[in-house]
Amino acid sequence: MPRSLCPLILLLLALLPAALPAQDPATAHRVIARYAALGFEHYERATEKAEDLERAVETFLLDPSAVSETRAREAWTEAFRAYCATEAFRFSGNPIDAAANGPEPMLNAWPVNGKVVETIVVDTRRFPELTTELLQKAHAPAKAQVTTGFHVIEYFLFGPRPNAEGPGAEPFADFTRASPSGPRRAAYLRLAAELLVDQLRYVTDQWRPGSQDNYATALLRMEEPEALRRILLGMAALSGTALAEDRLPSQPAALMSAIADTSGRDFLTNAVGVHIVYRGGFDEEIGPGIYDLLVAAGEGGLAEKLDARMQRSVALLARIPKPYSAAASAEPGSPGAEANQAAIANLKAQAIELAEAGQRLGVENLAAPAESVQ
Repeated sequence: MPRSLCPLILLLLALLPAALPAQDPATAHRVIARYAALGFEHYERATEKAEDLERAVETFLLDPSAVSETRAREAWTEAFRAYCATEAFRFSGNPIDAAANGPEPMLNAWPVNGKVVETIVVDTRRFPELTTELLQKAHAPAKAQVTTGFHVIEYFLFGPRPNAEGPGAEPFADFTRASPSGPRRAAYLRLAAELLVDQLRYVTDQWRPGSQDNYATALLRMEEPEALRRILLGMAALSGTALAEDRLPSQPAALMSAIADTSGRDFLTNAVGVHIVYRGGFDEEIGPGIYDLLVAAGEGGLAEKLDARMQRSVALLARIPKPYSAAASAEPGSPGAEANQAAIANLKAQAIELAEAGQRLGVENLAAPAESVQ
C-alpha cells in the first residue's frame, strides 16, 4: 500500500474484515438476521451523525463565524460519510428506496441547481414562508430541481460550485443580517438539516429490532431465497451500476459531493460498506455473512475469490490520485484515468461474481436495475 495514503483511508482499510477462526456453519437465517442487525447499526450511526450536523448548523447560524462554519462543514463531511456507509443496503427493497415514499431521492440527490435554490431564498412573493413541506414539494430531481438533502446543505456550507483546488467556501457573512438574504438563507439551511434528520430517523426505525411492523421484521419473516436475493442485489447494484456505471465515470461538475471535494473518499466508503455486508461485519464483530454461507455450501473457492475482489476494489479506489475530480477529467491513458478505469473494471467484475454467488446459493433474478441509479 503506498505510504502516501491518508490516515482516513488507512482507517477504512483497517475496517475490512479479516480472516477469523472457523465458527459454526452459517445458515441462511443467521446471515439474514446479521444483515438486519448491521442495517440498523449503519442507519442508526448515520442518523446520529446527521443529528450532530443539525446541531453544528444551529451553532453556526446562531453565531456565524469562520470557526463555526468550519465546524459545520466538518460535521457535514462526517455525516455524509456515515450515510455513504449505508448504501450497500440500498437497491434491495429497503424502505429508503420505496417507490411510493422512499426518502432516498430527498437525502442524496445531486447535482444542485443553484438557480432553483436561490430563487426559493430570494423570491418572497412566490415563497413567502419557508417550511419543510415547501422544500419537499419543490424537490424534483428528474427536473433538475434538488431543493433538500445532503447536497443542498453542502451547497450552503461549501459554496455554489466545485473548486479545482479543494473544497469550496461559502462566506459565513452570507448567513448574517448584514446580507439582504441572510435570514432567509439561514432559515433554509436550518430546515434542510431538520428534514435530513427526520428522514434518516424514519429509515432507522424501519430497521430497528423488536418492532412488530417494520422492514427488519418483514425481512426476517421473508422466504429465505428472497431475503438473500435482496442482500446480494444491494451489493451488486452498488458495485456494478451505481459506482462503476454512474458515479466513477461522471464529469467533475456532476460528481457526488463535488463541492465538498469528498467524492473519492465517499466512493471508497461505499466499497468498504459492500465488503462489510459481504462478510457480515468488521473488526471483531464479523459474520456470518454471504461469505460464510458460500463456505458452508461448499463454495469456499468462490467465497475467497469474491473476498479478494472486494479488497482489490477498495485498494484500487484508494490509489486513485487526489483530488478525485482531477482523475475524473484526466486524459485517457494518464495515471489518473488509468487508475479510475481499473477501479471501474474491478467493480463490474465484482458485480458479476456476486451474481454467480447468488446462482451457487440457489438465488435467481440478480440482474441490477436497468435504470440509472445514483
